[in-house]
Amino acid sequence: MKKNQSYFAPQIKYGMISLIVGIGIYTLLTNLYLYINVKSIFLLSIFRPQYLPSPQIIWHKMVDLCVGRVIWQNIFISVVRVLLGYICGVTIGISLGLLMGWYKKVDLYIDPLIQILRPIPPLAFVTLFTLWFGIGEISKILIIMQTAAVVTLIPAYQGVKSVASIYIDAARCLGANDKLIFRKIVLPSAMPYIIAGLRIALGLCWAVIVAAEYIASTRGLGFQIIWYQRLMSIDGVIVGIVWLGIIVYVFDTLFRHCIFNPILKWME
Repeated sequence: MKKNQSYFAPQIKYGMISLIVGIGIYTLLTNLYLYINVKSIFLLSIFRPQYLPSPQIIWHKMVDLCVGRVIWQNIFISVVRVLLGYICGVTIGISLGLLMGWYKKVDLYIDPLIQILRPIPPLAFVTLFTLWFGIGEISKILIIMQTAAVVTLIPAYQGVKSVASIYIDAARCLGANDKLIFRKIVLPSAMPYIIAGLRIALGLCWAVIVAAEYIASTRGLGFQIIWYQRLMSIDGVIVGIVWLGIIVYVFDTLFRHCIFNPILKWME
């Protein structure tokens, strides 16, 4: 328990300091209109509450939205979409990356297709998947799957390729078969690369789902943000962005400390 407390304490301490400083700077900028005639200063006109609401306004808006059920329903829908697509996508991406890195023939057949798809932004598939599968849940989950699979495939592939051949040759000289070598040498060596890909994919999946909900959806956190944009409610848009940041931070922290770090320690 003491070890965990000493590990988390600095992170919480410095994180809170950064948060307080950031809120303080934002509060100062958004309240400049109370002390300066912003109408005569063009560069400061953006800090008027109509365009950049103060933390007080944002807080009242957040409280109003949290009292109702709509925001919680939208958050729940977005979370379910991301989790389903993420789990399916990383399973496909990691499995395919490991196979490509371990079996040369699989690499030769699949690598050209991956190199074609990899540079294409995930948002380019939003319209295509929407036309094929409609604006329902399938298109959103498939977009997340495609994003997570592509992002995690390359780290898994590089993780296998990074294993020094001398270790594999030494294991074979001692009588180990390919299955044992892969499980005891290759997979533990590739795990840090895989973990890095999983973290990157998690953040990118949230960016993609919000953009997908912008374009073709009637529910979700992204739809709520675009809805308040249409209403010209800047405080509502910022509340949605704040909730998005909180959710991504919570997910990344939970995954890092409850899944990723224990896996790395177990592999040691």
